[in-house]
Amino acid sequence: MDQHAELIRLKQEILYHKAESAKYNKKILDLERAAQKEIIRNKFLQEKRKEWQVEKNSYRRRLEELQNKVIELEVIVEEEEQPILSPIQNMNHAMRDPYGYFNYSVLLMEEEKTLTIYGDFHIINESKVSLDDLIICFKVHPIGAVTFSGKISDPNLIKKTEGSPVSIDWIYAKEDWKKASLENGEYWVKPIKVTKLESISLTGMELIIPFDLNIRKVKVEALIYLNNKSSPIPAINKIKIQLL
Repeated sequence: MDQHAELIRLKQEILYHKAESAKYNKKILDLERAAQKEIIRNKFLQEKRKEWQVEKNSYRRRLEELQNKVIELEVIVEEEEQPILSPIQNMNHAMRDPYGYFNYSVLLMEEEKTLTIYGDFHIINESKVSLDDLIICFKVHPIGAVTFSGKISDPNLIKKTEGSPVSIDWIYAKEDWKKASLENGEYWVKPIKVTKLESISLTGMELIIPFDLNIRKVKVEALIYLNNKSSPIPAINKIKIQLL
């Protein structure tokens, strides 16, 4: 090999090694940059971890508060029901009038920020009084702040269909029931069909109490109206909730 060819080969080898050196230098710079990013990322995550821990502790405290609130409400409900159960169980079978009572439970919905009361209203008739003209008035306090609903249909919808649908058992007794509920908190309801001496129940009642309205007390009363009675028959218990 002549000297000129050898010189060309050496120059080409120099260029190759320079290119390889540049490539590995870039890899080193990329790794150093990645390492620096990881240092910054780790610092960022450490700060985030502290924030998450503070938030987690806040959630734990809130959870504990809500659990204590549920216990408090359960105690209130139990205390309210305590004097009621015995009279119901020991009631004289020879009662002259039908009587009604609430059976309900309380559910705290943290995500929806609401307190929900689920319940049924039972009317027991062990008398010879007919229930075919029965109307119930539920009085909800505070007026306009508590959402009351149940398996109750609008009478205007019934009129649009021939006869009463099989699935409907109760309707509102007033066509303007929405206006009445907003003005005085009264919900008047009546059964579609009832035999003269039958005991009857309105199931699936639901009351929703939003936390953001700062409602501290809720009360639901029931009055039973019969045409053969000059005055209504009050239910033997009430739904009463007090938030501490």
